[in-house]
Amino acid sequence: MTVTAKRLFIFLLPVLLLLVSCTSQSPGAERQAPQAVMGVLDLTDWTIDRPIALDGEWAFYWHKLYDPEQLARELPDAYAKVPSAWNASADFERYGYATYSLIVKHDGQASDMELYIPSISTAYTIWVNGERVWDNGQAGTNEKSMDPHKEKRVLTVSSPAHELRLVVQVSNYMHPRSGITESMELGPVGTLSEEQLKQAAYDMFLTGGLCLIGLYHLGLFLMRRSDAAPLFFAVYCLVISLRSFLTGETVVYRFLPGVPWEAWVRAEYLCLVISVISFTLFLRRVYPKEMSDRIISVFIAFSVVYGGVIAVSKLRHFMFLLPYFQIVIVVAISYALFVFVLATIRRREGAAISVGGAFLLTLSVFNDVLYNQGLIHTGYMVPIGLLIFIISQSFILGMSYSKSFASSEDLAAKLRQLNSSLEEKVKERTLELEEANRWLEKQTLIDGLTGIANRTHFNAVFKRMMDAGQERSISLLVMDIDHFKCYNDTYGHLAGDECLKQVAGAIHNVAERSHGLAARYGGEEFIMIAEAGPEEAAELAEEVVSSIRALGIPHAASGAAPFVTLSCGVVSYTSRREAPASLAALYELADQALYRAKQQGRNGYVYEPAPLEQ
Repeated sequence: MTVTAKRLFIFLLPVLLLLVSCTSQSPGAERQAPQAVMGVLDLTDWTIDRPIALDGEWAFYWHKLYDPEQLARELPDAYAKVPSAWNASADFERYGYATYSLIVKHDGQASDMELYIPSISTAYTIWVNGERVWDNGQAGTNEKSMDPHKEKRVLTVSSPAHELRLVVQVSNYMHPRSGITESMELGPVGTLSEEQLKQAAYDMFLTGGLCLIGLYHLGLFLMRRSDAAPLFFAVYCLVISLRSFLTGETVVYRFLPGVPWEAWVRAEYLCLVISVISFTLFLRRVYPKEMSDRIISVFIAFSVVYGGVIAVSKLRHFMFLLPYFQIVIVVAISYALFVFVLATIRRREGAAISVGGAFLLTLSVFNDVLYNQGLIHTGYMVPIGLLIFIISQSFILGMSYSKSFASSEDLAAKLRQLNSSLEEKVKERTLELEEANRWLEKQTLIDGLTGIANRTHFNAVFKRMMDAGQERSISLLVMDIDHFKCYNDTYGHLAGDECLKQVAGAIHNVAERSHGLAARYGGEEFIMIAEAGPEEAAELAEEVVSSIRALGIPHAASGAAPFVTLSCGVVSYTSRREAPASLAALYELADQALYRAKQQGRNGYVYEPAPLEQ
């Protein structure tokens, strides 16, 4: 392996690892999720424990903006494939408005879920189970009545029944790809919002990295203005950084909501034009003998003309012309590859590194062209390819400057070493932070010893049940392991911890079968809440006490039985909208019942029949 090849491998290895980690398939993706058929997605046999794409055939109503009530009385005009542009079918025009509808059937185990809404061109309103939950701009029946907007969202939706009914009104008179062209996803609470946060952080990392590299090379140019290569390279990095910021998780639309959507789109497209011009001029400075001035003039002329169209024409016009300009981009990248190969053959300094970086950049550009046309659904990869290419070019410029400034050779070597390990260090730190965040989240909701809900989680669930405002029968069970201190003194604290785990598991199983929630409330005390009336509550308490007996954990020091037993206090209450229950009051009654159970010899339960008076 040559010295140049070794440098290329060592320099690009951390970035290649980052690319693989970002594009690899998740471990849980081996099982193919169901697809919607004729407007219905059946997930009743599918556990929603991870995000699921709501892909397939959605009911489609062309040139109609139906709300859920109107939609229930009409038959669909067609069944549109999602994700896909509606104009993929010859039956529907590129510009117009329509309504999508999908019924998601699920097992009903999770009443609250998260819904990920991607960027939908270019304005839409979404209903969930008849409730209007989100407006992205203003959907309209013509270009004047609509207000375009671009923002990706994660919404928490409730589906207490076994169906989730989605209705999406979409209107588009500007973008060449109309309709739901990216997958909407449904997942457990916390999963999709966390993924969006990670993706936003990843976008900001790419944007910040490109911006810093651009500013660095701008500083190099200001210190040595005789060489314009760092200037063109800096402009290239900065405009790509801005474009990455505009095309990622749409964070900019939240930071600056007052800026019109049209202005952001023009800025995004102008960044693309400026990047082609600056990239071409940069290569001309680095490899003047390999580049043809005539070919460079052609690329710049096409870019300037398209930039002028972007500046003065309507959005729909210059967006429609984008595929043709993308052809220019592909040709320019292909020509750049030819230049790099030619420079490598002629043994120009750093040309081999440029070939490696340019090859990955070319792959990412082809990916983005296909993704923009809706032919693949991978996401934008140019920022990653650009980061690899830009780092490789930074390495080449660094080599050049190290020769130009012999007095700063040691400093330049340290800087290259720092740049080569930057990605790996950031990745390691990110993994540490993610692990710490996961640990903190777990500590917030789960008891560290027993693995069931903790007191904080239980209190939050109780409050949500009360805030729901529905009249329901609620039973609270307060439980305590009999003579647990004697158990610890006799068998030791390690055995006591194991006893707590087994008891917690048994209580959790009973709560799960009754669709309730069990938690460790402190020490050897446990608490359970379930939607159950008086008779059901008594049966539930008997089942809990019996399940602990059935564990058969020896307890020679117990005065109640030769094995571990449990005492339980039970209280029932019918909640009302005008008089929601107080957890403290219910707990006090249940605790009094627990005390009487202990007075009656333990290893049993006492039911508190009296209702709670507010």
